[in-house]
Amino acid sequence: MRTSIQFKILPLVVVCVLLLSGIFFYVLMRTATENLERDSMKEIQDSKKTFLSIQDEEIKILKTAIIALSNDQGIKEAFLSEDREALYNRTKALHTSMKDESSITHLIFYTPEQLFLRVHSPELYGEETITRYVANKSVKSGSWGIGLEVGSRGSAQRVSYPYYDDGALIGYIEAGVEVTPFMNTMKSQSDDDYVMLGFKRHFDQMKWSQTREAMHLRDNYGDFQEYVVLGSTDETYTTKDNPCFDEEQLSMVSYDGKIIDYFEKDGRHYVCGGFILLESEENRDAIGVMVVIKDITQEIMMTDQAKRMIISVTLIITIIASLLQIALLHVVVISPLKKLTRSAKEIGNGNIHAEIPKIRTKDEMRQLADTLETVVGAVKYLKKKQK
Repeated sequence: MRTSIQFKILPLVVVCVLLLSGIFFYVLMRTATENLERDSMKEIQDSKKTFLSIQDEEIKILKTAIIALSNDQGIKEAFLSEDREALYNRTKALHTSMKDESSITHLIFYTPEQLFLRVHSPELYGEETITRYVANKSVKSGSWGIGLEVGSRGSAQRVSYPYYDDGALIGYIEAGVEVTPFMNTMKSQSDDDYVMLGFKRHFDQMKWSQTREAMHLRDNYGDFQEYVVLGSTDETYTTKDNPCFDEEQLSMVSYDGKIIDYFEKDGRHYVCGGFILLESEENRDAIGVMVVIKDITQEIMMTDQAKRMIISVTLIITIIASLLQIALLHVVVISPLKKLTRSAKEIGNGNIHAEIPKIRTKDEMRQLADTLETVVGAVKYLKKKQK
C-alpha cells in the first residue's frame, strides 16, 4: 500500500512547528522568571536603601544629642569632678527622656584613658578608651566617630565626639541606638519581614547567654553554626529548615544584595534575600546579614496566570501554524503534483493529447511540468515522423 507524500511530509511540518513553538514558549517563560527575579532583587536593594536612610537619620539624632550634652555645664562639672555617681544622677533622667523621645539606648562618657560611665549600665566601666571601636575613631580623628557595633546585648548604631572644656580635651561622649528596632520601621514602610543576623565571631557566648536570660529570652546562640539571630519582625521564619537560613547561601550574600531562595509557608509564596551589614563605610568589616523576606503570592499568581495564557497562545499558534503549513503544502506541492501525476498516467496509457496542467510557480513543480511537456512534444514528433 502506497502512502501519499502528503502524509510523509506532514509529520516533519508538525515537528518543525512544535519546535518553533517550544522555543517561543521557553523564551516567554524565561522572561517571566527573569522579571520575577528582577523585581525580587529590586525589593532587596530598596530594603537596603531604607536601612541606610534610617541609619543616616539616627546618626543625625545622635549627633544632635551629643552636642546638647556637651553644652550642658552641669554635666560637664560632674564629669570634671570625676564623681561617677554625681554624673550618673545628673544624666539618668536625661537619658530616660532621650530614650523615650528618640530611642537613644546607649550613653557613654569616656576620659581620654578609659570608659568612665555607661549611663545605661552604670555598673560596667573601666575599659580602655582606645579598645572601643567608635570612641577610638574619635581619638584618632579628633572628630566624629561613627559606626555600627555588635556586642553581648546586640547591635547598635553609635556616634562619638571629643568632649572639650575651654578648648582642652577632657574626654569623649558616645551615644547609640539599638539597630534591631530599625526592622520594625522598615516593615511599616514595605510590609516585608526582616531578620538580622550577626556573625558569631563578634560575640562572647557566655555574655550573650547571660544577657538573653536577664531579658527573659530564649538563648538562641546555638541555633546556627556561624550566625546568631539579633532580632526579627517575625520569629516563625528563623528556623533551620527555612532555606533562607542555609548558611552556605548566607555566606554568598554581598553588600549589594543577593536573592537566597524561594519558599512556601502556610499556602503563601515568599522570596528571601539579604545584604551585608558593615561596621562603617570606612571600615568595611562585615558584622552580619540583614535577611529580607517578601510575600510574592500575588506576583506568583500573576506569573502562573501569564504562564497559562502563554501555554494557550502557544497551543493556538501551533495549531494555526500547522494548518497554514498544511494548506500551503497542499496548494504549492500536493495539488499540482496530483494533477501532473494524472496527466502522466494518461500519457502512459497512450493519450499523448492529455492536458498538462499549467504551473505558475517558478520552482521544481514548474520544471517537472515543462519536462513532461517536452517529453509529450517529442513523442508527438516521433509519431508524426513515422507517418
